[in-house]
Amino acid sequence: MAESLPELSVIVATRDRAERLAQCLAALDEAWAVVQVPWEVILVDNASTDHTAEVARDFALQASYPVIVLGEPRPGLSHARNAGAAASHSSWLAFTDDDCLVDPHWLRALRAAVAERPRLEVIGGRVDLADPRDLSTSTRLFPDAVEIADIDTLMGRMIGCNLAIRADLFQALGGFDPRLGAGTPAGSAEDLDLLYRALRGGAVMRYEPTVSLRHAHGRRGEVQKRKLAKAYTRGRGAFLAKQSLRGDSIMFRRLYWELRTPGEGRIWLLQGFFGRLFGR
Repeated sequence: MAESLPELSVIVATRDRAERLAQCLAALDEAWAVVQVPWEVILVDNASTDHTAEVARDFALQASYPVIVLGEPRPGLSHARNAGAAASHSSWLAFTDDDCLVDPHWLRALRAAVAERPRLEVIGGRVDLADPRDLSTSTRLFPDAVEIADIDTLMGRMIGCNLAIRADLFQALGGFDPRLGAGTPAGSAEDLDLLYRALRGGAVMRYEPTVSLRHAHGRRGEVQKRKLAKAYTRGRGAFLAKQSLRGDSIMFRRLYWELRTPGEGRIWLLQGFFGRLFGR
């Protein structure tokens, strides 16, 4: 490996998923074997109670590239991801989840996307299911590449489990909002919030289907479907509250139209909105 600083830091936040984490790390190792370029992997243990820490330590000892293992005691995906970003030594940050399996050519595709478009600042990738029996949620199946120039395209194409961003832009944005995301009352939308702030700031963003991975989330059945829908909708409500309070009329109008849609989702949306409004 070259002696220069890593070009990319891959940040994986994890909590109580030792077995899935081991699979995630094996896939990352395979991607690096395809194109051995400077990178580092940063593993952030978000107060696990199983043997996640042991899996992370063992991987760090055997890896052929730098692996940083951190502990983040504050609960929440945003806290963990921000801690990983703060430990980075790279010009690019890539975020994936501990239940995701990157394609063997994932790293090569990321590098190609940046090389072909030097002005690019944010890259979102394709997300397929690892197991077809799982719910078809948390996926991004679009086969065509596209520039992200509006909020609808952003919400339809981009997702936090397969996301790369220039480190200087991430720092300028202030990272993920710790009041959003898994492990908070909002339950989600930390990625939407970060990406929307980047979009409003004029960042050059693109969805690239060649930057692909498989999501092994394991959620099945109506109970899990409803639970996930509730988390996503509450998070979106909290996100809309945050932006509306900042005077964003576009997001306030979006809230209005979403509330006109019948169904239980309106209640979840308002729970997220008022939870953010009153700091819960």
